[in-house]
Order: sequence, then structure tokens, then C-alpha cells
Amino acid sequence: MNKRLPDIAILLSATMLGVAFFFMPWLNPGKDLTPPTAWLVLVLRISTGAEPLFRTEAFPLALLLLAGIGGIGAALIGVASDERPALRRMAGWTALLSGMIGLGYYLWFYNENGAALVRNMGQIGIGFWTALFAVLWLIAQALGMVTNRPDRARNATRRQNFLFALVLLTVALWVNANLQPEVFSQRSISNTFRNNLPLLVLVVGQTMVIIAGGIDISVGTVVSLSTAVMVKLINANSSPDDIRFAIMAVCGVGLAAGAFNGLCVAYLRLQPIVTTYATSFIFAGIALVILPKSGGDIPDALVRQYRTISNGIPFTVAITGLLVIFWLLLRGTRYAQRLYSTGGKSEAAYFTGVPVNRVRFSTYMWSGLFAALAGVAWTISTTSGNPSGGQTMTLDSIVAIVLGGTRLSGGQGGVIGSLLGVLMLDVFRNIVSFAGVDPLAQDLVKALIVVLALVGPGVIQLVQRRNA
Repeated sequence: MNKRLPDIAILLSATMLGVAFFFMPWLNPGKDLTPPTAWLVLVLRISTGAEPLFRTEAFPLALLLLAGIGGIGAALIGVASDERPALRRMAGWTALLSGMIGLGYYLWFYNENGAALVRNMGQIGIGFWTALFAVLWLIAQALGMVTNRPDRARNATRRQNFLFALVLLTVALWVNANLQPEVFSQRSISNTFRNNLPLLVLVVGQTMVIIAGGIDISVGTVVSLSTAVMVKLINANSSPDDIRFAIMAVCGVGLAAGAFNGLCVAYLRLQPIVTTYATSFIFAGIALVILPKSGGDIPDALVRQYRTISNGIPFTVAITGLLVIFWLLLRGTRYAQRLYSTGGKSEAAYFTGVPVNRVRFSTYMWSGLFAALAGVAWTISTTSGNPSGGQTMTLDSIVAIVLGGTRLSGGQGGVIGSLLGVLMLDVFRNIVSFAGVDPLAQDLVKALIVVLALVGPGVIQLVQRRNA
């Protein structure tokens, strides 16, 4: 029975998803029609050309229905593929994707504010069912790994331990939605990602360094140095060619800073935390020489692009999606395997042929590059340069990474968890602000919330060790 439990859970959750798509009371196109009849009328109107498919709500409604049917079909394929594990995994991911399509559409197009989301979650709306579907799928996969492949469960936990971060973020968002009704509005989401994009970009490189067993204390000053270089190379009247040259120059500065850190840590064998702490003063000093005080102008076209919303998707959300895709593509490569091996057991990795020094050096190069890109985002977001603007981002990046499930000892974690950690930090700040906490005590309350969030994974690991 244990071997069939994951497939049964997937099938049940996908079936509920399909039922929710079909019988949603709030998607009734006709006030006097039952939902199934309304769907039939909608299909007839599309097929006869009376309802344009791509220019009204007909297309997304059809997409929802197809997602529900696809989830059920994928789950059925998974149940019927007992001897084909690859097909079962693909079916499970397809079912999850169908649920995420529905949930994403629900959040973006059918909620003017958070109050509507909370209200619909308590009914038979799509938000409740898709959330339940996703949770059941994750539980089913966890049960499948534990009951069928204990080694696979340990390996997945070691490398991508962001499930706790995802659960914590969900709870925090629910609390925030009750305190801030418009938290899920398009404008609120756009502002959130626009304000946090520099840190979201920064944690990608820092996570790779930490997974490989290092740490980079200088990332904040590299961000500051990047902003100083950028505002010196462009102004309000700069052409697109000038902007491209400035961004490339900033990336070159970040790569140079990362190469210097990597040389000291990987080849000179200096302690990472001490080395990058020292180099942070070097980069901060260079930033002050280039830009002694805050200032500079950014072209309006660049600012508009940063704040644009295309087809309902903010530009900053799209960039965050590219960060996720980058990590998903990188994670399946041999380089990622060497990354985890270097951070887990570097000596064993060395004796198995892993070029440990080169891997560590490359992580600092990645860190410098993403810190430079974070500086570009920070400059555009603030529309000016600041030679000390990124210094506070170092500790924020480390806290977000740890919240996302990455161990500072290395060999475990991932970028997706770190991105969730950044969003959690922002949600925690919003909760404290909108909860009416005394301004003098806000920093204390934020710190306590973060500490409690950090304690959670440790408690889980302690229980796992005792049960082992």
C-alpha cells in the first residue's frame, strides 16, 4: 500500500482540481445557468465564433479547464506506470504544473485584493483547491521518497531543503493578507518584486558560494561599487549603446572583484570569512573614490522598463523567473554536482577527481557577477548612485539564504529556497509594520520572528536524527 500511496494522493488531488475548475460558482458566465451549463454555452460560443478566444475571458477559462483535465490525465498516467518511474515522475510534475497554472491565473486575474483571496479560500474556489492540490502533491512525493527510496529522500533533503521555507512563506502570506488586504493585488506584487529584486539577484551568487563551502562578506560593497561605476558611465541623456556599455562594464567590475576573492580563497587558501571581510573594505574604498557622495541620473527609459508591466506580468517578476530557470538548468549539470561535492566533503571530492579549487574560484566569480547585476538593479530602482547603498545587503542575503534552507557549512540548499527567503524577509517586515507594533520595538520583533524561523529547520533536523 505504501508504494501506491503517492500515486493515489496525486490522483485524488488532481481530481479535486478538475472538479473545482468545472464547478466553480464564481466563474458562471450566465447568472441563471448552472456552472456545467455555463461551460457548455461558453464552448458553443467559442466554436461558433460568437466568443473571440484570445480577446476575452474565454481563453483563460478554457486554459483552466484544460489544466484540470491535464492534471487528472497526468495522475492517471502516473498510476498506470508502475514499472516506468521516469514516466511517473513526469506525470507528477505535469499534474503539479496544471495546478500552478490555475493558482497563478487565480492570483493574477481574479483577485482585486487579499480579502477576496481569503474569502474564496474558504469556499470551493480555485484558490483553495489548487493550494490543497499542491500541498498534497508535495506530501505524496515526500511519502514516496521515504517509503520507496530512503537514499533519494536523504539526497533531495540535503540538496533542496526549501520545503520548510515554502510552508513558512505560505503562512506568513496568509497572515499578511489579513493585515494588508491588497497584498495580492497586481500593484502590490509589482512593488514587492521591484523593491526586492536587487537582493533576489544578489542571493543567487551568494548561495552558490555557500553551497561550495565558502562565504562572501564583500557582496554588499560590490553592489555599492557597481552603483558608483554605473552612475559615472551614464546620465539622464545616455543612449541605449551607452547603457549597454555601462552594464557590461559593471559586470566586468563584479567579475574582477569575484576573481580577486576567489584567488585569495581557492588558491592562496585564506579563510573565506576573513578574506572577504578584508576585501569588502577595499571595494568600499574604491566606491568612495569613484563616487564620493550620492548622486547621478538614470535615463527615464531605463526606469520605465524596470517598472513596466507587460501582459499582467511585471518586469521584475519576469527577471525573478529567469533566475529560477537559470538555477533549474544549472542544477542538472555536472558542475552542480561538483558544487555540492565540494561543499559537502571537499577532501573526498578532490580524491574522486573534482577540481575543488577551480569550483570554489568559479563560485566567487558567480558571486561577483550577480552582485554587479544586483548593483544595476539597485541603481535603477533608486534612480541614483550611492557609494554605501549596498552595505546592509550582505547580512540580509545571508539571513535569506539560511531561511531558505541552505546550510552555512556547505553541501546543502539551493537558489529557490534563497529566493523564498528574500520574500519571507519582506513579508515579515510588512507583518510587523501593519500589525501596529510600536516603532521603537519593530526591530526587536522582526529579529525575534527571523530567529524563530531559523530555529524551525534545526528542530526538524534534530527530530530526524533522533528517529534515525
